Amino acid sequence: MTQPPNRYGPGPSRANVNGNQQAFFPTSPPQQTESDGPVRDNSIMNIRADLNSSLYQICLGLRRRLAEVPGFDQHIAELEEEEAEANDSVTDPVTSMWNCLRRGYPLMTIYNALQPERPLEVDATKLAESNIGKAATFKFLQACLTDLMIPPNECFLITDLYGGDTSGFVKVTKVVNKVLSILDQRGLLIPSKSSYRGDDSNVVPQKLTHRQNIVKEIVTTERT
Repeated sequence: MTQPPNRYGPGPSRANVNGNQQAFFPTSPPQQTESDGPVRDNSIMNIRADLNSSLYQICLGLRRRLAEVPGFDQHIAELEEEEAEANDSVTDPVTSMWNCLRRGYPLMTIYNALQPERPLEVDATKLAESNIGKAATFKFLQACLTDLMIPPNECFLITDLYGGDTSGFVKVTKVVNKVLSILDQRGLLIPSKSSYRGDDSNVVPQKLTHRQNIVKEIVTTERT
């Protein structure tokens, strides 16, 4: 899939402007190609996070909340296109949401919906394609720390999103949901037909593939 067009205009040529990049970019980040999905090991997908509800349901709810974010429709369209191209082979809610947020641009769209004085932007022409998503993610994290005053211990690291540990991705969903709650409090969300506060059973596909049923069962039952 091609990178979504840059709607954010020119920006700094490096993601470490006005912040300590080392805090987010470890010295040796995991190497992973763009085509790779979230990596799961043999220990039942390594899902042992401290959750109040399953990661499967969290991603379903998060997808509905994101549909209420102004300008996020383009990312939903890309997500749906990817699912269609996958032909139901990797379209469980966790994988779809993980791949969506890894692009980085969706995170900037979420923050920019707060209508900040200085919207987040990256200059994709000055970055290697493989680094655009991480640069956008870094700017989102900076904004969460400095503008939204989210404590560092409540934020996630770059490797939580681009690594393969599902417990790290749980941290990502918590931060995204926190920003969405701020948008909700400020009345900046667009009401949709399907509210994220509704019954999750309404959004589970009526007919799941064999793989999706396995994923749903694993993610729903494997909790700490």
